[in-house]
Amino acid sequence: MEQNNINASLFYINVGDTTSISLKRNEWILSEKLTSSFLEELGRKKCKVAFIKRENIFSHGMNVLRKLLNDTHIIAVIGIEDLYIVLQNAEECNLNIINDTISIGNTEYKFRSFNFIRDTSEIMEYNIDTEEICYRPDYYYSKELSSIIVAGYNMANMMLPGFHMARCDSDGRVWDKGFIFPRDFFDYFWKHLDEYYNNLLKYVNILETLFSLRTLTEYTEELKNSLISHYSYSVLFSFIIPNISEALQNVVGKSGVENVQQCVVLNSPILNKGKLTEQALKKLDYFLRNILNGVTNKDNFIRVYKIVDIPQEEIVLMYFVTNILADIRRCVINIILEDNHWFGSVYKHRKRVTMY
Repeated sequence: MEQNNINASLFYINVGDTTSISLKRNEWILSEKLTSSFLEELGRKKCKVAFIKRENIFSHGMNVLRKLLNDTHIIAVIGIEDLYIVLQNAEECNLNIINDTISIGNTEYKFRSFNFIRDTSEIMEYNIDTEEICYRPDYYYSKELSSIIVAGYNMANMMLPGFHMARCDSDGRVWDKGFIFPRDFFDYFWKHLDEYYNNLLKYVNILETLFSLRTLTEYTEELKNSLISHYSYSVLFSFIIPNISEALQNVVGKSGVENVQQCVVLNSPILNKGKLTEQALKKLDYFLRNILNGVTNKDNFIRVYKIVDIPQEEIVLMYFVTNILADIRRCVINIILEDNHWFGSVYKHRKRVTMY
């Protein structure tokens, strides 16, 4: 059999104990991306595998997919962009999950092993001359929003072990200098976990204040200051989820990461932010206080989230709270955006226009 090496990786959901599976054309479905219509079709269709061309594995759509597949035996495979047309025209295929291969006809397509840092980290831009990093180089923020972000990022300097400074350029892009690399953030907080959890607890309190302001429809100083505080804490953990995920995979394996993520999904407010966000904030506040008060991981998971079957390693705890908080943050900001006319008007970060 001919082997074709693909310079991309596959990500699997809901694999269970399956190591390989042979499929006929009517046993799989294809989609370029996660859309509501595809998710509805998946919910109705009797298939064994769902192939998705590409998707951010930490996206809201992926959490919806995880919950949808929770009580099924359907496997989702993300990252088949290079095989999309081939799979569209194939009548049979064999998926070997252990070896990251898909066999079609006389050709075996070999994908590289999935790596969270390489395959999920966002593309960042580094200026060698100024030694500055732009975390989101495609984002051109509005003047009002960039000033809020810069003020927040500069406040983070007080919570970091080294100098950290942010500025905005004339295009609206935010640049940071000093203690700036996600790997450095992760390495530092992994050695100072109590400090990390204490910062997350303070951030939860900021989000609780923001959430309490959700009925405001216009600008207030309290809202602006709360948003600045939001950005000062969010920069501490926003970009280290790939590092935490890779460290977790080294401990519990690929399937173990997905099992922990499933615990996140089942307790995330992102699937119904209107009803679940307030309770999610209270639970995470309680959970973090228990961590800082020395409650064991096992007792804490049972007491707050009623989770029994979850690994007890410290990296599991770090992954869980960071991802829950990431979802809560997204919900709180989106709730404010829905009703506050001022924030909606300044929350602009147009993507870079491709020039030819």
